[in-house]
Amino acid sequence: YRVEIPIGVDHVVVRVRTLELGNSSIRLSEEIVRPDGEVSAVLVSVSVLRDEDTRRSRPLTDVERSALEAPERD
Repeated sequence: YRVEIPIGVDHVVVRVRTLELGNSSIRLSEEIVRPDGEVSAVLVSVSVLRDEDTRRSRPLTDVERSALEAPERD
């Protein structure tokens, strides 16, 4: 948390950036940006992919890795 989003603000922008790709994990940075351009909050998260049947971690597929490695876009 950095600054509040005042009541009456009708939209924010959330920027998501891939920080690191592991074999079965993804580390992301997320920023919530107010309409005036000020960053309201920053979050770093780690997600681990899971096989639905075995309930264990699983590696990223080539398609998933390619999508997450794609150049940033607005």
